[in-house]
Amino acid sequence: SHDSSCSSSSSSIQNENNYKDAEPNTFKKSMNRNVSFSSLEIRSYSVTLGNQPTMSGPPISLDWEYDPASTVIYDVDTYESHKHPPRSKQEMLMSASHKYFLMRDMGFTRGEIKAAVEEAKRVQNRRKKTIKRAYLMPVEEALEGAKRKIGKLAGKK
Repeated sequence: SHDSSCSSSSSSIQNENNYKDAEPNTFKKSMNRNVSFSSLEIRSYSVTLGNQPTMSGPPISLDWEYDPASTVIYDVDTYESHKHPPRSKQEMLMSASHKYFLMRDMGFTRGEIKAAVEEAKRVQNRRKKTIKRAYLMPVEEALEGAKRKIGKLAGKK
């Protein structure tokens, strides 16, 4: 019922630049940026019903709250030398039934889960409509431009 997320707990940014006599255009070229992290923090977040489109079953999102008692802080080098290999996409997928039972275990009612699934479908349909409209935008812009030109010509008479 928990998932993990990484965040840096301390970092340093160093800018190395020699710009005393540099022209404005050469300033960006002379700037060398380095970012380093000394440690990282792994937190366990609760999961909750989401509203993002999903392939199947109820949408699941990370909740805002995390369990401070399960937070672990690692030195970056220690973490890198002991971390597990990344999971494949297939390993990260959850079946619809697993997500449904997970949400039931979290205390959500059947009605709440059904409402979340319906909302996710509405969001998915709106996104599909937006994508379809994006193909027509250049045509619509050309028509609007033509209308303005015709209006200007008609107004000059």
